[in-house]
Amino acid sequence: MQISREQGDELLALFCQLQTTLTLHYQGQLAEAQREADALVAQASGYGSHQYQAWGHTLTALLHLRKGQLGAARGELGSARKSLDRIDDPLCLLLFSSVQARIGAAQGEPRDARRSAERALALLEEHQPTTHEAVEAAAELATACAWLAGATPTHEHEPAVPHAPAPSPTALLDRALAHLVRLAGLFELALPRALLLQSAQAELAGRSRRARALSRLALRHARRLGVLCDQARAQQALGRLAPADSAARRRHEREADELLRRLGLSGSALL
Repeated sequence: MQISREQGDELLALFCQLQTTLTLHYQGQLAEAQREADALVAQASGYGSHQYQAWGHTLTALLHLRKGQLGAARGELGSARKSLDRIDDPLCLLLFSSVQARIGAAQGEPRDARRSAERALALLEEHQPTTHEAVEAAAELATACAWLAGATPTHEHEPAVPHAPAPSPTALLDRALAHLVRLAGLFELALPRALLLQSAQAELAGRSRRARALSRLALRHARRLGVLCDQARAQQALGRLAPADSAARRRHEREADELLRRLGLSGSALL
């Protein structure tokens, strides 16, 4: 299908707006990212682009998730869903499903979260995307799976229908993490998040020494790359892995709180 030069200019402007929003999010400039996401939705609405409206609402949902505003995040996903129903964009659907899984895991809805995670994994495995958007999706997906693996009772793993076993959250985590590690080989900014999720994987397996080593390595890389969100994630992980009531735990928690303050977030934030 041919498009006019004017339409091409509009699509280029929307694409640049999307990339700006993603870059600000990676850099931890969350307030600025929110403004750009709002502008993306408004601009896409003006151009009649359902594709970029879906992206804008999905990214806004992700930003609400960061703040711990799960109800607002669900609302934005509802708006994104209306646009997604009218287009074919597997990459946007991948991020949408990953954020949906993360919200479900955070709200204690393991079955819904697992369904969203399975849908996102199917998209990852079918399309094997190699973009910045895919990095964010894979990281959110793996985080959701780690939450499910750590919080889901054994009976939740059992299939509702015999002979149709559902994959366990641990198996989902292994698959999602494999994709994130692959993407970290292409995008260095993904490395701290991949290391932190490998740390979570080790923690779930009872390998606390390896988990601490991976979290420390993630913190070093996050500092080198200047990624405040990942520095805060690493400090939170190290605090959780330190002995209870220890000076080390208090130090890591204090440093995580300071990083959250610099990001404009509170203790209810979901990094």
